[in-house]
Amino acid sequence: PAALADKVEFISGLTMLPAERYGRTQVLDVSGTAATPPQGSKLSVVPETLSNLYGLSAGKGSSKITQGAVEYQNAPAWLESDLKAFITNTGVPSFSVSHTGSFNDLQAFAESTLDVQYLGSVGAGNTNQYFT
Repeated sequence: PAALADKVEFISGLTMLPAERYGRTQVLDVSGTAATPPQGSKLSVVPETLSNLYGLSAGKGSSKITQGAVEYQNAPAWLESDLKAFITNTGVPSFSVSHTGSFNDLQAFAESTLDVQYLGSVGAGNTNQYFT
C-alpha cells in the first residue's frame, strides 16, 4: 500500500548461499545414517554472512525501531532454548523477542524459530516482535 511505501523495505536476490566470500562458513556433517539422514547443505549461513552480503554491519539498531516476523500458517511459537543456543553458537549479541497473539511453545515450529533467530541477529539493537 502507498501508505507503507516509505516505511517498508524488501531485500531480494538472496540466492546460492552460503557463499564463503560473505563471512564465516562451517562444514556440516551431512553423511547421515539410516536413522538420521543428511540434511541440507554442507555449509551453513550465519548472521555475519547476511550482514556482509547486504552491508548491514554499518547500520545501528535502535529500540525505537520495531521489526517483526508475522506468522500466518498457524505456527504459534519458537523455542526459547533454541534461540539461546543460536545466540551462544553464533556469537551474536543477546536479544529478546516479544509476541503478540497466540503463543504455545509446546507447538514450536523450526521455521518460526529460524525467523526470530535471524530477525534479532541481523537487525541487532532493534525491538523484536513476533505476531500470530
